[in-house]
Amino acid sequence: DSNSLTKLPDSFANLSRLEVITLEANPFESFPCNFMQGWGCLRELKLDTEHVVTLPDGAVHTSTELMPLEVMSLGLKKCLEYRQRLRACRATGSLDLSVMALWFMPASVLHMQMLTALNFTGNCLIALPDTLTALGSLTSLALNDNRLSLVPASIAELTRLKILSLMDNRLQQISPELGSMTQLDVLNVTNNEDLECPPQEIHRQGVKAILSFLRRVCRGTSHGQVELAGLQLETIMIPWPRLAPTLKALVLSRNALKVLPDEIGTLTALTALWVDNNQIATLPGMIARLSTLKSLALDNNAISGLSPGVCELVSLERLTLDNNQLRFLPPKLGDLQNLTLLSAANNRLTMLPASLASVASLRNVSLMGNPLAPLPPALRERLDIEMDIERQ
Repeated sequence: DSNSLTKLPDSFANLSRLEVITLEANPFESFPCNFMQGWGCLRELKLDTEHVVTLPDGAVHTSTELMPLEVMSLGLKKCLEYRQRLRACRATGSLDLSVMALWFMPASVLHMQMLTALNFTGNCLIALPDTLTALGSLTSLALNDNRLSLVPASIAELTRLKILSLMDNRLQQISPELGSMTQLDVLNVTNNEDLECPPQEIHRQGVKAILSFLRRVCRGTSHGQVELAGLQLETIMIPWPRLAPTLKALVLSRNALKVLPDEIGTLTALTALWVDNNQIATLPGMIARLSTLKSLALDNNAISGLSPGVCELVSLERLTLDNNQLRFLPPKLGDLQNLTLLSAANNRLTMLPASLASVASLRNVSLMGNPLAPLPPALRERLDIEMDIERQ
């Protein structure tokens, strides 16, 4: 930035992996967009985009207009069309800036506080400005067919918005704060193949389900608990980095999850993880990082072998494994020296690890519905443990 560039070198066309570029305070003669279409990874672009130009206004008169550099680069006809659209919106409150090759929302537009509808479809937006919240009268916002990867939290400040359309972008996630937009009737995010939060199974349930999901996730940032039970989730993708420092409880019961993502290991403040009534067969090794976890519910899944990482959960107090397919419990289960309750009813267990006898805190063991051999002698001597088992 702050150079004397009037155009970009042709060699810049090869920067296909470019993510951030700052070009402010350069006297560009036209918008350098000939090869910018190839910058598919671009997520931040800074450039002085509006210039004062003189345009014909009738047969004799001329007028000065504030014109985006992108539009100026397309010639006089496009400049006149842009001006005409601005003038039309002053009467209707609805501004159509679709298919104008715009990479930015013009600053002058963001000062049009009377706008009730803004159509920005078919442009090249890579990010939404925080100053968009100045358009507090907006009820309809169309941002289809751009290059957006994120719907920022600031959009939630548009409290009158009823229609938000974001089709055909590059969205990866929608900020949870959008769940507070109680006036929103339409939220269209179709054809965003990389969108993970909320997941597709939530999108299919409609705008109310999307907003409810976002509200639940947002609650995790303020209250330390995310409750996502009974939502038919097949995958779980939430803003892990944002939740990691404060999330205490994550409830994923009664869904259709087959795996837990490795990102679960980033939730190092977690004290309760309930994943009962899903279809999980194995647990990720990253679960071992949950050093503060006290309660782990894995009932009613398809687990045949307990991950060694569970034996590293040094703070664990309650472990429930009922109605799985377990044939054995790992010998190192005795390393869980804070364990008070172990429930593994209705599995296929034939024996228990003798190391459990060394867990001084253990008070309740439930193993009904397992073909158990006689307990290890050390466990039989633990009269302080309430044993719920079928003796063979």
